[in-house]
Amino acid sequence: MALIQCNECNGKVSDKAAACIHCGNPFKGHAVYDFNRFAPSQPQPQVQTVEQTSKDLKAQLVYSTLALFAGIFLMVFGAVVSVGALALIGFILTGGSIIWHCAVKLEIWWQHG
Repeated sequence: MALIQCNECNGKVSDKAAACIHCGNPFKGHAVYDFNRFAPSQPQPQVQTVEQTSKDLKAQLVYSTLALFAGIFLMVFGAVVSVGALALIGFILTGGSIIWHCAVKLEIWWQHG
């Protein structure tokens, strides 16, 4: 066995090799194996992505998060300007949005479980 030099990458390869181990360049006089020769002739099925969480539930998560931020804003704003009713509405909105968010998360978990 002798080492020869690949004419593509100048790597040292055995003279018995059908192709260069460094770059894959086939050598003259060696049959190159065609791996696609035995591939099925039928077209391969397309991969489908299945949406696990419905768009409605995702929208509810967004809405509950927005309601949470609005509630926090109303609580802080109501406390700063000393409007008790506004702070109370913010408190109720914040608590309701937390419950809503948790309920949606529970429903998502229930559907996937």
